[in-house]
Order: sequence, then C-alpha cells, then structure tokens
Amino acid sequence: MTMNLFRLSSKNKPVALVIVNRALSLPLLDILFPSFFRICWCSYTVDYRIDRVCERFSSQVSYLPIMRPAVLVLKRLRFTQIRLQHRSACDVAVVGGGIVGLASARELILRHPNLTFTLLEKEKELALHQTGHNSGVIHSGIYYTPGSLKARLCVRGASLAYSYCDQKNIPYRKCGKLIVAVEREEIPRLKALYERGLKNNVKELSIIDARAIREREPYCRGIMALDSPHTGIVDWRLVSLTYAKDFQEAGGSVGTGFEASDIAMATESPASSTEGLKFPLVIRSSKGEEVRCRFVLTCGGLYSDRLSEISGCSPEPRIVPFRGDYLVLKPEKNYLIKGNIYPVPDPRFPFLGVHFTPRMDGSVWLGPNAVLAFKREGYKLYDFNAKDFTDALSFRYICLSVCFLSVCLSLIHYSSQ
Repeated sequence: MTMNLFRLSSKNKPVALVIVNRALSLPLLDILFPSFFRICWCSYTVDYRIDRVCERFSSQVSYLPIMRPAVLVLKRLRFTQIRLQHRSACDVAVVGGGIVGLASARELILRHPNLTFTLLEKEKELALHQTGHNSGVIHSGIYYTPGSLKARLCVRGASLAYSYCDQKNIPYRKCGKLIVAVEREEIPRLKALYERGLKNNVKELSIIDARAIREREPYCRGIMALDSPHTGIVDWRLVSLTYAKDFQEAGGSVGTGFEASDIAMATESPASSTEGLKFPLVIRSSKGEEVRCRFVLTCGGLYSDRLSEISGCSPEPRIVPFRGDYLVLKPEKNYLIKGNIYPVPDPRFPFLGVHFTPRMDGSVWLGPNAVLAFKREGYKLYDFNAKDFTDALSFRYICLSVCFLSVCLSLIHYSSQ
C-alpha cells in the first residue's frame, strides 16, 4: 500500500517527500514509521549527527539505543484523516477502533476469510483513547490469581506480543521491572507476589536484595525487590495500527467518524426486503448512516456500557471514569531510570501504585494517580461532559458503585500531590 508523506513549507503548503519501500530515504539517515497511513511531519533534516537531530527536532524524533546507529523513529505523528468507505452491508461488524476492537477484527478475519468484515470507529482516527493513554507496559503476569483467565491471558499475551512485534518490526524494549519493598512490612506481600508469579509460569522471576537493586537501578533504594526481566515497554497505538493494516490487507473495511447511536433489528418485512433477511441487524450512526450486518461485536472501551444499552442488553457493569495523571522527568534526568520501577501493591486499593516507566520515545513517566473524572474521555483537569457528570451523580449509579467511589474519595489527596 502506497503512502504519501508531506512536510510543511514556509507558506504552510504540503511539500511531498520521496518514499522508498516503507521508509523515508534521506542522505545518511533512515527514518522508520508506520507506512500505511498518510502522515504530516512538520520538518525534517539531512544532518546525520543523531545528537544534533534530536536536539533540533526533539518534538518530532527520538533516538532509540536498541536500534542500529543512524536510525530515528518519529515521536509525534500527525495523522491526516483517512475516511475509508465502509460497506453498507457485511457479515460481521466490529464497533470500536481501539486495540481490543482492532485485535478482535484482525483475528476474526484471519479465522474466517470467507466472511465480510467492517470495523466502525467514532473518531477520525483509530486507537486514540485508552489504547494510547496508558503506561505502555508489556506485563509479564505476576499480579493475577493463579489459574484465572487474566493470569493465563497475560502470560500468553506477553509472549505473543513480543513475537508479533518481532514479526512486524515494531520497536519494543525488554527493560524489565523491579517491584521494590521499602519497608519490612511489605516483604511478605512481595514474597507472595513472587510465589504467585511462579505459579503463573512467569519466566526468570527472582527476589533480589538491596545490593542487587543498586546494580540494576543505581538510583533506586529498597530493602528487597522482585525482579521481572521479561517485562517490557511498547507503543501500543503503533501495535494497534499494525493490527489495522493486517485487517485491511485481509479484506476488512474500516469506517472512521461513525459513532454508533443505535443497534437494532432491521424493520423491513421479508416481503419488502431480501436484505432484511440476509442482514437482520442495523447499526445507525449519530449522522444517520446505516450499516447492515449479521453479527455485531462491540468493543467500545469507555463506552461499553452504553453500547450494550443501545443494543438492548444490560448496561451493567457501569463504567466508572477515572483519570490518571503523570509527571514527566526532565530529559537531562532520564538517565536516573533504566527500567520499570513499581511499589509493592497496597491491598486496600485496586491499583498497582505510582511507578516509574521509561517510554519508547526516551522519556520517563511517573504515575499514574487515580482521580474521578467528569468526562469519560476527559484527559484534562477541567474536561466536563454533562451526560457523564449526570450519570456519576445518579442515585442508582452511586448505589452500584459505592465501593469504587469510596476508594476514589480515599485517594483524592493524591491528586494534589
């Protein structure tokens, strides 16, 4: 599939650049990027000295030491809107273009190549929300109850994620993770995590002492830690966009800007419409568009309960919107952190705790906290949506979520720190 790459000239007009295979070819410099979307890049350089390039265009590029010298990866890509024509009728429609929807659509079309598939996404681009708004960690499967579905899927999923990234040349780093105990009261919980990880078949787990902690993370202090070398980091949005490419290459259709407002049985009688017999379900958008299908799979992320409700099913369990805030280390301090550093989880709260996480762009994040949000996709402090706020205040909603809200209230003071 061909791709057009543009830079903006001084007159703010797009200037085309040359594309060779899947990379932009510049003198002495290769820049790798997803080659299946149109991309606007505000500037480029022919300077082959990596330190100068990163200093000059730090908002666009970053050097990844795990890759070969003179290779840069775009850090902030501005995707132009790609409005792909979706079919008006298909066998299977997947509602939701995040990582769950894209992975599900990809797997379904690979298993059932004789069926027609359409994926519908309400945003102009794919994988804009929870898929990219997270710590970007590939977890190894330490935390979950042995034998549970979550434990089995996490361990197997981590292995499959690494294999897929290798197959598709998606950058990742197996930088490992330390779960660090700083007080003696935490040691029994740390050892319990170690035993749990062994039962879950997590590879190469070990308990290390204070000296070994300093060897792994020179600026980290603790009395004991659980070392998980197979924990890694990746850009999950890039993984998701690669899923989208696989889906399209297998014959799948993607429709963006399609916000599902109703999922129902078609109203045509058998006498008036044969389409009503073959494609009995109709998905309507907020703009009046319709897609007919035989089966619907909803993967709506933060809107899963509402999609369930408009399809005639129960909206329970309700989504409780929380926002996580992060701090970012100054670039000159990134050397302080080599891998993921986590605290021992506090059993009173359903969170893993505030942690240090290196990112694929070279930055280091500290977070997240957990703050009740007044908008489901509200990433800023003052983001507000009247319907989301009303849902949060409804008596029935509070009754269903009283335990979760009590946790929220007990953690409010963290948001001010």
